[in-house]
Amino acid sequence: VVTGQTILLHCEQGFGDSIQLIRYAPVVQALGMRVAVFCPPPLKRLFATVRGIDHLASASQELPPCHYQAPLMSLPYLLGSTLASIPRNTPYLFSEEAKKEYFRGLLAPIVGLKVGLAWSGNPRHVNDRNRSMDPEMMARLCAIPTINFIPLQKELSAREWAIFSKNANFFDFCRQLEDFADTAALISQLDLVICVDTAVAHLAGAMDKPGWVLLPKIADWRWLLDRDDSPWYPSLRVFRQSDDGDWHSVISQVMSALLSMY
Repeated sequence: VVTGQTILLHCEQGFGDSIQLIRYAPVVQALGMRVAVFCPPPLKRLFATVRGIDHLASASQELPPCHYQAPLMSLPYLLGSTLASIPRNTPYLFSEEAKKEYFRGLLAPIVGLKVGLAWSGNPRHVNDRNRSMDPEMMARLCAIPTINFIPLQKELSAREWAIFSKNANFFDFCRQLEDFADTAALISQLDLVICVDTAVAHLAGAMDKPGWVLLPKIADWRWLLDRDDSPWYPSLRVFRQSDDGDWHSVISQVMSALLSMY
């Protein structure tokens, strides 16, 4: 590390990966380097809230001269992170005040607990067949009439709308979500997030928002094995399939947990 020189940190793979590992920006800055970050446009407004970034660029925007570069996904290795030394600096992502007030106004008429839902991620993900669930399965939660449910999907298909809209405790604000900064502002107004392994899980954890992550039997590396917590995100609780493809038992566990807590 050369004090005062600039390193470019760039995103790779999925949005969730970048949200998880942008936590290392202040760690790198604390080593004495200037930190430039290049990210996809849907993450730019969100990453503008991260402490430890000296220059943030996206798309065709110009970057400053840089002495070094590293993908975000390589930083745990380059910095020698272990389970014990993962930066537990949550929250490290925040919602914009104006957007927070906007969603507070939208949700004000909804009386009672508000729970965000995300049942699917990027369909192009290599493991999407296992990590996403059928919306009818997630819609079982709407049978709890004392809890309000709000989708955190980018958009709802006609089938998804037909499944969820028949529930009086389901409120759709997807059209107000243009990027992850908007999603963060909506999450800031919720009591709990329930989701599969998608970027929404990382966003809730990075904001230190209570979240329940529903995982397939063979889960991604970052969720480890045989534990219901996450060393990356103290605010998250993990629910795992016991049998491959069995979302029924997972949703039953989640319903029981909701009824016992709320």
